[in-house]
Parts: sequence; structure tokens; C-alpha cells
Amino acid sequence: MWRPEDVVTAPFEAGLAAFQWLANKALAPRPPPSQNGHAPADRPRIAVVGAGITGVSAAAQCVGHGFGVVLFEAGPRGRLGGIWTGVNDSSKLQIHSAMYRFYPAGVWSRYGLEGRTVFDTKVTTASQDAKSRWVINDDPSLGRFEGLIAAVGACGEPKMPHIQGMGDFVREIYHSSQLSDDKWIIPRNLLVDVLLSWNVLGQETVFSWVPELLLRKLFYRDLEELSPPKDKGIFTDTPMVNSEVMRHLRSGRAEWVRCDVEGFVKDGVAVKQRARGVPASGPGKERRVGADVVVMATGFKRPSLAFLPDDCFEDPYGPLDWYLQAFPPMHPSVCAINCTYVSAIGTVGNWHIGIYTRTLLVFLVDPFTRPAPWWMRRWIDMTKVLKAAGPTSAFDFFTYLELIPNCERAGESMRRQGIFSVLRDCFIRFFVGRTVSSGAISPATTVPPGPDSQQKKIVEDIDAVLRALCQGGAEEQQGAIEAYFLPDAAFAHPFYRVPRFQPTRVPGALFPRREHVVCSRDAIAAIYRWYRFLSPRIDFQIDSRL
Repeated sequence: MWRPEDVVTAPFEAGLAAFQWLANKALAPRPPPSQNGHAPADRPRIAVVGAGITGVSAAAQCVGHGFGVVLFEAGPRGRLGGIWTGVNDSSKLQIHSAMYRFYPAGVWSRYGLEGRTVFDTKVTTASQDAKSRWVINDDPSLGRFEGLIAAVGACGEPKMPHIQGMGDFVREIYHSSQLSDDKWIIPRNLLVDVLLSWNVLGQETVFSWVPELLLRKLFYRDLEELSPPKDKGIFTDTPMVNSEVMRHLRSGRAEWVRCDVEGFVKDGVAVKQRARGVPASGPGKERRVGADVVVMATGFKRPSLAFLPDDCFEDPYGPLDWYLQAFPPMHPSVCAINCTYVSAIGTVGNWHIGIYTRTLLVFLVDPFTRPAPWWMRRWIDMTKVLKAAGPTSAFDFFTYLELIPNCERAGESMRRQGIFSVLRDCFIRFFVGRTVSSGAISPATTVPPGPDSQQKKIVEDIDAVLRALCQGGAEEQQGAIEAYFLPDAAFAHPFYRVPRFQPTRVPGALFPRREHVVCSRDAIAAIYRWYRFLSPRIDFQIDSRL
């Protein structure tokens, strides 16, 4: 229905739609020229669990970059697009419609995913074979995969609890979405959506009162009494995104009752109405609300991630306390997108799906960029410390300004220097004192001294080690590995018989069409420095070996 204010908002929506179209043309990966479902033999294959908005978008990213992909969907063909294809049209997405550009069915067809989707297949287990490839449901006939994307979402089957007296109510009872506590209501407005999603720390901060004050004064206005109390910040729970609620409240067509539901009666619902700021189950006034129809706003069951290996759930690093909130520390070849968060704004079909997916592709194509499990855990610990002052868990909210710098560092700094963070980069520069470049490597005829030498001597012999690893014969390479790498380190295996030059093209984490060429000699030089001098006692493992 047309509204007078549409005259003001229509130009902004048209401008954003044009921007999204241009961004899609510039950044979205090109569909593959062949739609036969086959990828180059030397590219990893990815298993995507879930054919919803997130799963289809992630699969399109994989296919667009030339990777093999198979989508596994528990439901039939009609469930393509996920839970949002089955709810009512008035409550589909928690973001502005103009920002929802990943229309699942269109993307699914455009990227040739018809022949790559397996319907009516519920994934119950995902295990690894001897070569660290993922096997779905212990059935090798479904394929073996180097990477695994969990895209099961946060909303599964509708949750319909039993409430006392439901059998006494003589009218209809339906299910909708959940509203069990005081929630922020934010307008379905482009500017508000973008500003809130770019919160710099993803938590309540000293500056969080700014958008909250603006919402109270400019959006709630005369209905400020309905807003949550001041001790309940906007970044502590998932808000309800709807511009029509306030209009109906002001016109008298709807009434907002802050209450606890006591039970059903014959002609309505018995509630205990509470004042603003009174916690749930607190004191209040008993009241009966008459109703012809009751809509159960009790939400959805959260889909299970139990198909992942058990070590993904070990405390204190179980979901959602994972690296970048999506990568289990013990399995960097697994990426769980949009299924670990607790509260968020605008997580559906948005930019971070591509960022996470391309980060996984970087980890698979260039294993030297993968952080060690030990360093993944340290990053998680550091993030918890930095966000300790927030009223929620550190990873309940994870915003774009947190995701982008970390993915950029993982994809760029590690690829250039072979290290995980700026801190260790500085450590290498100031304490190791040397930077080995590929140009410094020349043929060698001798294997460097063994690990019992003094560290200073080892530093001086780095060039010889690299010459042996990168340009020596098989016997010389094996001798260098035995002399300088810990004997039980799986980390050493990829270095065996490394070609003199082995360029590998990997997509950029943030800019999918900007590829990087990685030389194996450079990667070995950087990783060797880090491994030998910084963490000789760490059991460094990579998830799949070259």
C-alpha cells in the first residue's frame, strides 16, 4: 500500500538498488562457463550443509571461483531458500528489502547449482578420512571434500510449546515469531540498518547511547514508554525490525502489553501486566485480554551442529566461541556461517557470507595462511578480554568492523609474512632480526647443522635451510627436515619435495576478483621462521596436508 512518506524514501531505495546492482557486477564472482557440475581436478571440493539463503550464497561463491561444491539439503526441493520460504510474507527478513539481493532461487539457477544439490538428505555426521577429506554421513559415495560449510541457520522447525489452558480456548491458535521480552524496535530504514551493523565493537559501548537516544526521540517519540529500559542496550539482544508497529499503536489499531502470560482462558489470554523495567516474573497486575485468534510468538528450534566432530564442542572453545565466530580451532577447513550467533542485526543474506566463504577458500588453497589451533584459541581469548566490559558474551554480536580487519589480516598479512598477527610480525622483525626473501635463495650442496646448534648459528643458516628445502634434491630436502623440524610435527610434511616455483592463485578475502599469487618458496621461508623460533614447543597441526 502506498504511503505519503514513500515519496521521500523511494529515491534512497532506488539509489541503494542501483549501488547494489553495480556492486554485484563488480564484486560477485562470475558464473562458471560450464554448468556440468565439474571443477578443475586440482581445486578443492566443498560440502555445503543447508540450501537456505546462506548455503546457496556460499555455494555460489565457491562455484564462481572454480571450486567443486555439493549442497546437502534435508528437505525436499520446495525447501530451497530455507526457513524464510515457509513463513508469512509480512515477517520474512530482519533487514530492509532493498538490501536482500541474494534471492536464493535466482542465484541457485544462475550459478548452475541444480546438478550440485542433493535434496532429502539430512547430514548426521561429518568425519575425515586418512587424507583429512570430509566424508558426509560415513558414505564415500556422496563424495570426499577438502572443505565443509555449515549453513544450517539459526531457525529450524517452529517451536510450539504447551501453555496451561490451551485446550480451554475455543478459537484458533497459530504460530508466528517470538517476542518474549522487552525488545528494541528499529525502523525498516536503510540508514539505521547500515549504521547499526557497522558498530565498531559489536557490543554495548560508551557510544551506544547515541543510536539508542536517536531511536527513542525520533522513532518512538511519544511512545518512548514502550522502549526497553536504559540498562537494556540495543546490542544485547536481537531487535524487532518493523516500521508499521508504531503507526498501528498510535492509531489505536494495536495495543502493546508488557506482561507475563499466565495461561489461556475460554475467550482469551490471562496475563500479568508489568511496568517498564520490572523483570520477567516480577510483580504486576492480573488482566484478561480477549482474543478471537491467538498468534503464538514462540520462535523456532535452533538447528543442530551435532554432525561436526566432537572436538568442535570442547569447552571453552565450543560454538560460538570460535575463530572469527565461524572456524572451529581444531578444524580450519570448517566454516559455520550464520548458525552460531545468538543475537544480531541483519545477518540474513548479507556481505559477510562472501567474506567468510572466501576466507575458507584461502585456507584451503593456501594452507600456509591457516592459523594454528593454539593461535586460534589465543585470538578467542584476546577477543573475550577486549569485550569483557560488554553486557553479553564476547561473540553474541560480531559486526562487520570486527570481521573485515581480522579477515584482511588472515588473508593478507599471513600470506605476505607467514604469521598470524601483527604482534608476532613485530616479534620476528625485532627479535629474530632477519627477513628472508625469495631472491636470497640460491642452490646449496650441504645440509645445515642439526638442531643442537646455538640459536644464533641457526639464524645465520636460515638461507641454507631454505636452499635445501626449495632447491635441493629429495635426499637433501629430507635431511633438512630431519635436522630442523620437530620429528612429530605434521607441519613439516607439506615441505617435502617442494618445487622450485609453485605459484598458487587464491581469491582475496574481501575482494573476490582480486587474486594473489603465492610462491611456495616464500611461504616456506616465512613459516619456517615462525615455527622454529617462536613456537618450538607448540604441536602445530594443519587440518589437511598437501
